Amino acid sequence: ASTLSRRTPSTPTPLRTRQWARNHPSVTTAPPDPQGSLSLPSLSNLTSDSDNDFDNDIDFDNDSDSDFDNDSDSDFDNNIDSSIMTPPINKPVLATITHLKPDRCPILEAGVITPEILYLWRRACQKYLKNCKERTADDLVSFVADEMREPILEKWYMASQTRIDALKLDAYITELGSLVLEKGWEGKMRRKVLGAKMAIGQKFADWAYDIQNVNAILSQAAPIFAIANPELKNILDAGLTQTLQADLDTEPVLSTELNAWISEVKGRDDRLKFETGRMQELIDAQPAKSTPKGKPSLADRLSSPKPSLASRLTAPPPKDTILKCPPLTDAEKVLLDLHDGCRRCRKFYIGHCTLNCDGDFPDAATYHTLTQADAIAQAAARGKTLKVKREPAAAAHASKNILAAEYEESDSDRDGCVLPPLTVPHLYAHVALSGPSISEFPVPVRSLLDIGCPSVVISDKLVQKLGLRRFPLPAEEDNLSSLSESPLSCREFVKLKV
Repeated sequence: ASTLSRRTPSTPTPLRTRQWARNHPSVTTAPPDPQGSLSLPSLSNLTSDSDNDFDNDIDFDNDSDSDFDNDSDSDFDNNIDSSIMTPPINKPVLATITHLKPDRCPILEAGVITPEILYLWRRACQKYLKNCKERTADDLVSFVADEMREPILEKWYMASQTRIDALKLDAYITELGSLVLEKGWEGKMRRKVLGAKMAIGQKFADWAYDIQNVNAILSQAAPIFAIANPELKNILDAGLTQTLQADLDTEPVLSTELNAWISEVKGRDDRLKFETGRMQELIDAQPAKSTPKGKPSLADRLSSPKPSLASRLTAPPPKDTILKCPPLTDAEKVLLDLHDGCRRCRKFYIGHCTLNCDGDFPDAATYHTLTQADAIAQAAARGKTLKVKREPAAAAHASKNILAAEYEESDSDRDGCVLPPLTVPHLYAHVALSGPSISEFPVPVRSLLDIGCPSVVISDKLVQKLGLRRFPLPAEEDNLSSLSESPLSCREFVKLKV
């Protein structure tokens, strides 16, 4: 006797017919059995012998019948394609319009019809009436209505063909819209126009024309919901981006007519986008200047772990760290100034000043604080003879002892920058002088100015170099006796603008 299998499907399998397969093309079906039987046998044919065949058709983890229990039922349900148990969900497909030639009848393909598509269908019908000489306004609907491929529209047309053929185009479009469009679509489109906002980076012309097209659809299908041009201009003005609004605030648009206003704002928007693109090109063309060399990127800084405080304290200094020479102290500055030194290369009697020094700073590894002995040693090495008149006197400045000495140089050492023997630091004015003999760059000079003196002293060598004109000095202006213990006299003066 035949016995039913203990393994029964928990959900009955629906039978697929050819008609069902045509209506559901997106659902794939399993290939038919070679003998023409269904892949899942009916309960009446499930015998002990058919159990083995059933097991061979569907792959299970266990082959023996003894493992069939309540858990195997759930495995059986999971192995069955879910598309067989649940009906397919088809996404709505928008209708399209096929109009190959202007004098050919347009075709409304199957799909969902929106207000925009209905507007395009009206335009295609009007274009067909305009270009086809055989068509008239009376028989136009009888031809275009017959080219609707949506099944429900075909049924609607076939049910009232005589009445629909007698309609004009506007009446036909109105009745078709009441049939296919959702209720309240006019208010939704109107609110879309009222709340229009221009996106950042969007072209103004594209955005403005899109809003105009939506308003044109309302004007054709629902005129009472359409927006007048003056109000539409205010809506577009309020929906501009902040950058474009700022440009219009700086230079307002004088046009009040909608199309002229759109044309002028379009020119402003094109200019702003050109300037933005040009600036971006300049930034992209100089990546090396914008990004310092050796600086890690943001992604590297975020992904790299931050070293702990202990590792930073115990880590040795980098090998490539460059030791810098310590800054000059006030005593060293005075010492260099007294002995015709250079504050850059920090050498005495070197024959140049800091302004025209071509050398570099001393090596920090071998540098030591400058002393009077260094000045005397370098003077002897360069053939300079120092005749010290008295011991250096100490002067207090900023809580530091600064050494100074009065000396006389040999007659052979009168060239170069000869600085006055000062005992305390002074402020110098770095000026550039020019004269009749200077044709190119001005001559850099470091000058010492006295606030209470109506005139300053200039060297004869500098006057000759600049080519300045000399004038006789009045006797009452000869006040150089206070500058030195030995009598000094001056007989000429020059005019010089700094």
